[in-house]
Amino acid sequence: MLALVLLSLAASVTNLGNLYTYDDIPIIRDNVSIHSLAAPWHFFAEGYWPPPFDPSVYRPLAIFEFAIQWAIGHGSPIVFHAVSVLLHLGLVLAGFWVARALLPLGAAWVVGAFLSVDPVHVEAVAIGVGQPELRVTMLTAIAVALYVRWRRESGPGLTWSRRAALGGLYLAACLTKEQGFMLAPLLIAAEWLLVTDDRPWTKRAAELRPTYLWLALVGVLVLTVRMKVLEGSFAGGDPAPILQGITTGRRLLTMLGVVPVWARLLWWPAHLQTDYNASEIVAATGWGVGQGVGTVILSLAVYLTVRTHRARPAVSFGLIWIGLALLPVSNVLVPTGIIVAERAMVLPSIGAALVVGGLVPDLGSALGRLPRIATLLTVALFGALLVSAAAFSASRQRVFYNQITLFQDMLINAPKSYRSYWGYGELLAKAGNASDAEATLRRALFFWPKDPRVYATLGDLYRNRGLCRPAIGEYRKGLALAPGRQEIRGPLVVCLLYEGEYANASALARGGVAVGLDAPKFVYLKRLADSALTVLAPPHAVKVALR
Repeated sequence: MLALVLLSLAASVTNLGNLYTYDDIPIIRDNVSIHSLAAPWHFFAEGYWPPPFDPSVYRPLAIFEFAIQWAIGHGSPIVFHAVSVLLHLGLVLAGFWVARALLPLGAAWVVGAFLSVDPVHVEAVAIGVGQPELRVTMLTAIAVALYVRWRRESGPGLTWSRRAALGGLYLAACLTKEQGFMLAPLLIAAEWLLVTDDRPWTKRAAELRPTYLWLALVGVLVLTVRMKVLEGSFAGGDPAPILQGITTGRRLLTMLGVVPVWARLLWWPAHLQTDYNASEIVAATGWGVGQGVGTVILSLAVYLTVRTHRARPAVSFGLIWIGLALLPVSNVLVPTGIIVAERAMVLPSIGAALVVGGLVPDLGSALGRLPRIATLLTVALFGALLVSAAAFSASRQRVFYNQITLFQDMLINAPKSYRSYWGYGELLAKAGNASDAEATLRRALFFWPKDPRVYATLGDLYRNRGLCRPAIGEYRKGLALAPGRQEIRGPLVVCLLYEGEYANASALARGGVAVGLDAPKFVYLKRLADSALTVLAPPHAVKVALR
């Protein structure tokens, strides 16, 4: 265990000097609601994303824990990074604990070592908002390990204290991240594969019914509150750009082509890129190579799950773990806001590690029949892989040092992602480099011309330079895609007033009130436009009022 601790720290402590980066900025740094613990209960009555963003998802425990860390460190990012390092260490030890219940010590250690240095964990560890992934994985692994041990110790049924403990872990997982809901199905899989009980299934089910009814009650309660807070939305938020406006069949076909990407990230994450959005991944229009490879991988996974469930239950259970962990982010049940996210691969990585660990005894048996040099070479190769993976993870932690280092890396490793250019363009605009910012934002629109926020950013770039005429064109393009976005409609009305287009400004301001935007703001802008139209306010007076 000491070796696992050292490996985990070697791969993660290099993030301690990082600043707030990426989603840390809106959710932690600029989110005033978490900067106080005066009324912590309000975290359980609001969405994850703060205004003006769509609340999208419900993760109140994650937000509450961010508020605690903010209070402890008075806003210092080092507290968040230190907690992330500790959560990663807890994840590793919890994964080792699960493996120890299924495998010999050596094979279980391989599982722990795999998790300690896994580069796909880097994004979740490097930024504060990756903590929900780390925490839900740790909670899930602890619950599975406890369940297997308790069932093996106590035989039929579980005591109410143990049911309460499992329910508490399940509640915490569900309130932390959506993948936490998969804990209950994982326990059913563990009961089937990992618990030896010769009694008929009907009798086992009768004795376990109170446990699973209790877990079901917890899950339904959280779902009910979630839908209430998100105003009836089950998934929350807009689908990923490439999934918007396509049929269910095309969505599933697209995700079938993503299966090889998942497999690579789980077992050979040598290339990481933070963003996998349009146009890095495109919506499928028909059957292609990706769909063929994805079908082969899924078929092989199903075959191995069935084939190994008796002889190698750790392999079978690991594959089921991967499938259940990916289900909430697979866009199969409902379309979500992501296609692939490295953060979302943390929970499935436990399953991938169990598959590897489950094959270690077979490898050991095979090496035992070969000359000793073969064993030594295998151990040396595994050691070299661990060292190289730890070094890669440690160096990649520094990619997330700040916004500049992150988006520069995204431009290199995700050169077709419009978000890479959009984010870097925003940074250039803030730095006052208007010409390069404009070119970079135009590049973002070349790869994906359907995100209204990019047009808004480009419009702001022009408007802040006093160029309202070109800004109006960009704002109009964005507004055509998203009429309800206040950050587009408001500046557009202002620019129209500056350019003397009072009738158009009045109509757009009136439309802003009609679609439920900030009524006082748009009422005021409409009054200015109407005053100018009736010659009650000359153009220079309108501009003074706008200032």
